Amino acid sequence: AHTAHTNLPVPLIYVGNKAVKAVNGGKLSDIAPTMLSLMGMEIPQEMTGKPLFIVE
Repeated sequence: AHTAHTNLPVPLIYVGNKAVKAVNGGKLSDIAPTMLSLMGMEIPQEMTGKPLFIVE
């Protein structure tokens, strides 16, 4: 099985009714906090990542 991590950019397309501003320099640990933030849910303190979008 191929389990290596890469630094290749992966596109993320957001479609919704909220205006967002993208943040540069994201990492894998930012994906879950981003999804929770976009859904209006609280981000647990145990998560080390930060949202990749700022909801305006």
